[in-house]
Amino acid sequence: MRKDQQEHIDAFLKEMRGVMITKGSDYSGSEDTLKNLKLLDRYGYDTSHGLLLRMGDKISRLATLLKTEGKPNHESLHDNILDLANYSCLLDMHLKEKAKREAEGEEDVMLP
Repeated sequence: MRKDQQEHIDAFLKEMRGVMITKGSDYSGSEDTLKNLKLLDRYGYDTSHGLLLRMGDKISRLATLLKTEGKPNHESLHDNILDLANYSCLLDMHLKEKAKREAEGEEDVMLP
């Protein structure tokens, strides 16, 4: 891998982390960045399916932006790529937390 590609990865991951932390705080308002997504469980939907739905929305948005040469009214192509990467990370986080709870014999916590 070229040095400029490694630098791109480092910069992207740094930006991704910053967006994850700030948006996570905006959406969940708590220490648990998955809190708002776990609300789906309350309505009988698995959190992972909600994350997949959001990822599908981002993929659809990316396809539209690529067709229109990235000229958005709101979020840019780059913003959507970051969001998709972050949703992938959140899905991985959720699945690992769920597997840990199951291994420890805990039931999924339903939020009030």
